[in-house]
Amino acid sequence: MLTSDPFGIAKTDGDYKSRADGYVGTSKKAFLEKFLEIKNKKPSDSQAASENIFQLANALYNITYFGNSKLMYQTEIIGYGICFFGKENNSVNSFIGDNYSFRYQTRVNPDTENIKTRFGVEIMSKIKFVFDCSHAKELYIKAMNLSTNKEFKAKCCFMASKCEQNDFFINRPADYNGDFKSGKFFRTMKEKYSETAEFNDAIRECGYFKKFVSGE
Repeated sequence: MLTSDPFGIAKTDGDYKSRADGYVGTSKKAFLEKFLEIKNKKPSDSQAASENIFQLANALYNITYFGNSKLMYQTEIIGYGICFFGKENNSVNSFIGDNYSFRYQTRVNPDTENIKTRFGVEIMSKIKFVFDCSHAKELYIKAMNLSTNKEFKAKCCFMASKCEQNDFFINRPADYNGDFKSGKFFRTMKEKYSETAEFNDAIRECGYFKKFVSGE
């Protein structure tokens, strides 16, 4: 059961505002059925098409570690031995299935390690899907380019920036000095969408983006 709306999104990871009032959850089967339904729609205009693509991007984002529906990939079979970042800063956990029964917890030193150096490239290649936001990013970019609405384009751009940041977190060099790295889409937000409400929302809700904009 997915307890948060996998097609909704929040600017802050771990923020479950995407759960609608009274949302009772959805089964994994129902999630997949809705995903295919949206994918197979044939909108009559580009904006409607971009909004459908955005929903698909949200779904792909939310079933990664960084989203609100990571339970999608957890089962009693594939859950064993998979490791992921815990709620505490820089912690990594191994879970078993849907019950979040932790087998162990270890911490990654951000000054000398990233998750790949801790667990090895071979292990990471086997659990890449847990952390991989690349497919979601592709769809956010597609939705942004297809849309004719500047506010919506800004929303897509910011979500693409989150995917970009997540990739940095996973591959962060051990000698990198800083807690985040501004990328292409942070710059795009500032250069193209600074007059939108989405831009101001991003500053208010995302500390990394606020630091980038203020030059801290």
